[in-house]
Amino acid sequence: MTNVVKCRPPNNRDPEPDEIEACKPYLVTQILMIKPRVIVCLGRHSAREVLTMAGYPEKAVSNISSIRGKVFNVRLGDVNVKVLPTYHPAAALYNPRLRSIIEDDLRKVRAILDEDKGGGDILSYL
Repeated sequence: MTNVVKCRPPNNRDPEPDEIEACKPYLVTQILMIKPRVIVCLGRHSAREVLTMAGYPEKAVSNISSIRGKVFNVRLGDVNVKVLPTYHPAAALYNPRLRSIIEDDLRKVRAILDEDKGGGDILSYL
């Protein structure tokens, strides 16, 4: 489990672009070292950052509601990985209806891992 930024922004605010950029080399190194088969992006910030690193235009991946639950096959460095964005679990605290959606998305991850038995069984949450 890792985060796009490596420390909590003050007052639990959204991370600023310069904070994300400062932490990006650590995130990239983690992905390249772990070589996960699946990355589950919990929330819009991690989904946007991981998918833009893979070459998707920021505008296409900035709305978590439109991309959640979809599996993206991407290449990050020398790592081929499936990326599945979903809502951040904290969102379900404010909107309990999201809980079942998040659970469905996580079941998709299990199905991906079950169908693709090659490689390590590492599952990374961002």
